[in-house]
Amino acid sequence: MCIMEICLTGLKKFLKQKKVEEELSSLGDYQIAGVKKKPKDSFAFVRFANEEAKEKFLAQFPEKVELSMGIARIRAVHKEKTENTKKIEKRERKRHPKDKTDKPEGEEKVPEVSLVEKICPFYHLPREEQIRIKEVTCHRIFQDIKKFIVSKNKNPEFIRQSWLKEKETSCLRPILSLSNVDGIYRNKCEFTISDNGVAGEVHIGFVMSVDRDKNLFLTKMESGLPIVSPSCSGLVFAFEKFLLDLAKENPDFAAKLVPFNYAEKKGCFRNLVVRQSEETREIALKLVANIEEEDSEFKEFFFGKLREFCAGYPEKIASMSVEQFAGGSNAVPNDPSKESHIFGEYNFIVDKVLGLHFIVSVSGFFQVHTRLAELLYDQIRSLLKVDENTIFLDICAGTGTIRIICGQNASQIY
Repeated sequence: MCIMEICLTGLKKFLKQKKVEEELSSLGDYQIAGVKKKPKDSFAFVRFANEEAKEKFLAQFPEKVELSMGIARIRAVHKEKTENTKKIEKRERKRHPKDKTDKPEGEEKVPEVSLVEKICPFYHLPREEQIRIKEVTCHRIFQDIKKFIVSKNKNPEFIRQSWLKEKETSCLRPILSLSNVDGIYRNKCEFTISDNGVAGEVHIGFVMSVDRDKNLFLTKMESGLPIVSPSCSGLVFAFEKFLLDLAKENPDFAAKLVPFNYAEKKGCFRNLVVRQSEETREIALKLVANIEEEDSEFKEFFFGKLREFCAGYPEKIASMSVEQFAGGSNAVPNDPSKESHIFGEYNFIVDKVLGLHFIVSVSGFFQVHTRLAELLYDQIRSLLKVDENTIFLDICAGTGTIRIICGQNASQIY
């Protein structure tokens, strides 16, 4: 029995099978007879017109094929077609469980989405509409909390609190209502560094998927992303090029100057954290990397090159640190004991909120939208009406902005 199919894994979800078929056909005349892919699956079955067409495709792409939708790995479909197909589908769906709301294929078309739409789905709406959506969501959450509290607490003294007695959630108040605040970006962004499954490459961006071999596939950074400032985007592009050129220009260390491989627990680059002051525009950087402590020669070389990058960058980089991490998670660990401050007179930047200056480290817990934080804190301060009879509790304080700004007149602060 001749099986004229192959299985492609590692595809992005929400892709239409027509899009996969069109791009595969554009690679050459491989006589593709059809593609079977459900919208939320990360794999697809590709059928060829004949065995010769399949072999021609496999000769060109024996293990993986690079597409705009990601690096697709090729898995064989053996003669036990029905049984093997079920095994592949079961395994892939177990790794990527579907939503309970999923509908059968063909019942509803799932549109393709860009990076901007995926990360910032409401960015195109007026700010008042964004706030309204959040307000409705918060209102529903408060109502659910009320139902849970009342069902679990039968103490009449407790339920006597007004916000539990009233039908409406009176403690929910509109804080911000603006449509003319443009150019508000996060003052801190955390990026992942990966080779996107292709040895020798370096990409910096946001993780979109992970394949069975633990390869991280990143989305390509786009200019104009609402949450990332042009300054931050420019730095990411420059640092990506810097890491690529570093490996090419230094063959003695090329094997070490690669993104971290999570399956083999080898490689160097892992994450890049960028924080920029709204007040001074100074930048603080942190690179999370896997660098062996005893490898002093490589460490000295690499740190020296990082200092050269910081010193020569057009915008002012006030600080850079490197955090050593060899664990299996792709999240930024933020362990100060593992950080080495390698550039700058100080390991922080200074930002200003409502006339007060705050010292903020690159990993510090600080409001990520500085200008919106000012509007938020000003409203909270007017609502709290803190005076000499107030005992102020600042829980999960971070840099202490709420306590310092809103609790200035309190008799006691904890």
